[in-house]
Amino acid sequence: MRGFQLHKPYLIVVIGIPGSGKTEFATKFADTFQSFPINIKELVDYGMNIGDATKFALKLFNSISRTEQTIVFEGITGNIAERQKLVQLAKSKGYEPVFVWLQLEPSLARERSAKKSADNPYPISDEYFNHLVKQFVPPERKEKAKIVVISGVHTYASQAKTVLHHLTNERPDSQRSKAKIVEKRTIKPPART
Repeated sequence: MRGFQLHKPYLIVVIGIPGSGKTEFATKFADTFQSFPINIKELVDYGMNIGDATKFALKLFNSISRTEQTIVFEGITGNIAERQKLVQLAKSKGYEPVFVWLQLEPSLARERSAKKSADNPYPISDEYFNHLVKQFVPPERKEKAKIVVISGVHTYASQAKTVLHHLTNERPDSQRSKAKIVEKRTIKPPART
């Protein structure tokens, strides 16, 4: 898969509850497809407060967007208002926004987020985990971004294949409108009397 280039620039926004595998997926996907990663949690780990990290990440997106390369974004994405700001910014820069939602059973996610590891140098308490889960709002179609759902327990290869399938199997607008026309012309058999 190395060296594969997507046919248009995407802003891939990785979302999910803590411990669902967002960081691991985002890091590997960005590396595999030579995309630019932006991770707010990483900026906070380097000492920035969340507000400064968010502002810096958005400035970074503005700068990187000039390259028209796909960007993988992780952070500030737990609710609709936060995601809508990213969708508007992405579209204003000519990017196609895509939400990759990693889903995982909350009990397993809690277990993962409480363990210290290379991917999770700062484990979180059960109380904070519960707070973040309550704040998380699942993505909705009205957010005007493609939504790809993947499992947090599947292998990275399986996850990447699913996301790539959704990114590369888009029908052009002309095919979409033809499909709608065909659906409207469907002939129903006459009712029996």
